[in-house]
Amino acid sequence: MFLMLIIFLPLVFSISIKELISRYSFYAVTGQMNVTNFTDFMVDKNNNGLNDTLVLEFTTNNAAGNFIFAVDLFDKDGILTNKTNNTLASGINKINATFSSILLTQSRFNYSIKVYNSTHSLKYRKDNILTQNYSGYEEGFRVTVSKDSKINKTLRINITLNSPINGTHRTTLFLSYNNSVIFSKEDKLITSSINHLLFNFGNETLKRTHFIGNFTVSSVKIGRKAIKTNFATSFYDFRDFASTSYIYNFSDNGSDTNNNAKYDILEINACSQIEKQDNYTVAIDLYDLFGNIVEAKNTSYYLNSGKNTITININGSLIYAKKLNGPFAVKSIELFENGTLVDQLKDAYVTSNYNFNDLHSRTQATSTHSMSLQRFLTTRLFLKETNQIF
Repeated sequence: MFLMLIIFLPLVFSISIKELISRYSFYAVTGQMNVTNFTDFMVDKNNNGLNDTLVLEFTTNNAAGNFIFAVDLFDKDGILTNKTNNTLASGINKINATFSSILLTQSRFNYSIKVYNSTHSLKYRKDNILTQNYSGYEEGFRVTVSKDSKINKTLRINITLNSPINGTHRTTLFLSYNNSVIFSKEDKLITSSINHLLFNFGNETLKRTHFIGNFTVSSVKIGRKAIKTNFATSFYDFRDFASTSYIYNFSDNGSDTNNNAKYDILEINACSQIEKQDNYTVAIDLYDLFGNIVEAKNTSYYLNSGKNTITININGSLIYAKKLNGPFAVKSIELFENGTLVDQLKDAYVTSNYNFNDLHSRTQATSTHSMSLQRFLTTRLFLKETNQIF
């Protein structure tokens, strides 16, 4: 097996590993399979005067056998893949891989080809093959307008889609916020005209975002076609959609209960909006910034409807014993109503700075208790000896 690995490296500027890998060009040939020529062209399959199919044609020189041809075409909206099985006689053969133009968005494409035998062993590979330039072909779906509105406790997105074809397609709309994404997916009947597609995001989906601001309609996927968009919604507040209890806004402070200038307790305070007076449990996972766990703790409360402040107490001696310094991170916090999860936040909060030496150690607590007990016993003995107690 012949394998050539071509690496293009800049001589002056350093690059990341990810960038380095992206610049690799792989080329592999075996005695069973070699592709000797690459051709590409477009055709008009539906005879409407516009090309609608990109054809990649390969000339092979191969041994007899069954082969799997996998072609990855790189478009700005994603990677399109064509995979076909072919039983080939020994010698020269021609193979075609086709891509519908409605999936394409640019004029020139880079693609790679891999050929496997029937046991999925790689027999040929070549990357970074360029097509010709194409223009004026039959376009695919185009999203032209996005509108949004609040319907009771539902966020509705209404997009205008121009489609060249009829059909029912699995369609997904993505909303992005704070480096996170939520989506709405369902089958949509799309006609060869202008379409108005509605996508609904329910109250719990929006509440779980804990997001206040403008969402971005970042993309729409129709079948295999991903369409990148950049529409901003109106301003929304997750609290306006909530129908069950939730937690929000955090603070922290150290508590010195015995006035010895050491914190006995680290208090994590969470505001909550309680929709139903009931029994609640808060589960919290507290870590330092290096991934060391401080404590995983469950605390139960009976909470009234309305706004409540929930305080989770972390024992200062526990932090002292582990010799962990803040800031501390609330990696996860969950709110349960009678055992049912009603709200959850990941990476919810980071506390102020704390040094473990500022916290009360177990030894100090035990020493203070022993000194108090000794003073009590000494006083009691003195009173007894002076007949002041009986």
